Amino acid sequence: MQNSPAVTGLRHQTVFEPHLGFAYKMDANDVIRANYGYTLAIPLPTFLGADINRKLFSAYQNIPSFDNLTGKPAMYCGPGQPFYNVITATEQFGGTQRCANYADQLYWLERNYRFGLQGQINYPLQGATFSNYDLSYAHEFPSGAAFKVTPFYRRGYNIVETTRTLQGVDVVTGAALYSPEVYSNLGFQEATGVEMDVTSPPRLTGLSGQFTATYINQFGNDPPGNFLPTASLLLGNVYHSPEIAPFQSTLALTYKNQKFPLTYNPIFSFISGYPYGTGVYQAITYHGTPVYVPITDALYNSSQSALLVPAWVNPQNPGSIFSPNVPGTQGTDGYYSGPGTLHSSPQALMDLTIQYVPPNFKRTTYGMFIRNLFSNAADIPVQNLARDCQPVSAGVCASLPGSSSSFLPPTVGHPLGVGNPYGAYIVYPNQAPINVTLYAQVGL
Repeated sequence: MQNSPAVTGLRHQTVFEPHLGFAYKMDANDVIRANYGYTLAIPLPTFLGADINRKLFSAYQNIPSFDNLTGKPAMYCGPGQPFYNVITATEQFGGTQRCANYADQLYWLERNYRFGLQGQINYPLQGATFSNYDLSYAHEFPSGAAFKVTPFYRRGYNIVETTRTLQGVDVVTGAALYSPEVYSNLGFQEATGVEMDVTSPPRLTGLSGQFTATYINQFGNDPPGNFLPTASLLLGNVYHSPEIAPFQSTLALTYKNQKFPLTYNPIFSFISGYPYGTGVYQAITYHGTPVYVPITDALYNSSQSALLVPAWVNPQNPGSIFSPNVPGTQGTDGYYSGPGTLHSSPQALMDLTIQYVPPNFKRTTYGMFIRNLFSNAADIPVQNLARDCQPVSAGVCASLPGSSSSFLPPTVGHPLGVGNPYGAYIVYPNQAPINVTLYAQVGL
């Protein structure tokens, strides 16, 4: 018989979503506007989850359950609970009930592997809600140029977050071992900022354009990296949102010449940089309890552990997990730092469009579009996990030539990234390089 979904969620949700706005015209050229909106974001269908069908294991119902470690009936059925495995020295998840038969044993092994700690979330998943406020002032000059400035505030409630827990590392490959995903409404999001928009009217001959700039200070639960630790969410840790640069601006210009019908349209963009960095302090689950501690090689039992942590302990005087004696780091961040305390380098980008309309064939347009004229392809720095590090007090590592970032042992070859392949972070050229497109348009 099919059980209820392992990740429960509200199938129907009714929320009043008011949207209010007003405008006050001070005079012919000045306007003040204010807006408020309250919205609901329904969870994606995948968030509701689907349990494993018990019929898949029906052929094993007449076979007794068996635990090959104890030689007795299996006692790890039922909703998963965290426990510390003294044999593997890792945090694991499993049930505490006796398995009725081998089919029941297989079902709960699969369910707890896929849904893990989801059983501890005792309320149905619901949609996140957002409150948005903004106030703007706009002014038009006699020339037709205008500007508008808009401060804003946004607050998110019951944000749906997906979390995982780092349980350890594979002793052979050094690959990180993660717990199953857990879904909850424990997320937090808050953003404040200001936008500015300056425009000039288009002209038949001459220069016109638009300038926009945005400053945003957004906090949320998601740290830089590949996953959100469950312990970090339970502790209520917040970080600068890693996918949002605090300051961004764009300048789009258009120049036309009636005597020679060419139109130039350069677009300049500036991005202040994105939060990144592993930090030394991170949130982990320690004996079932979320804690915020320095991540050192003493936490993980693996031959590759020194490559996966930002700091090392003194082997003769390691200290404790909560107060380790750290003589050196990988040079990632300061000792007291957390994830996202660094910022990537600012970026200046430029796109350019040049168009020509023949005077005698105004239905035809020839053009060239150049994307990323500066060919800035560098991505956000990521932690370089493949250095063959010999830690010293200054946090400097000696590495094999050409080491590349990977969970596997270092290999000799050409570096995959740009910059220093032996440093704490490495930059990959993942962004699209310069691209030129030629086109012709014909009006019908």
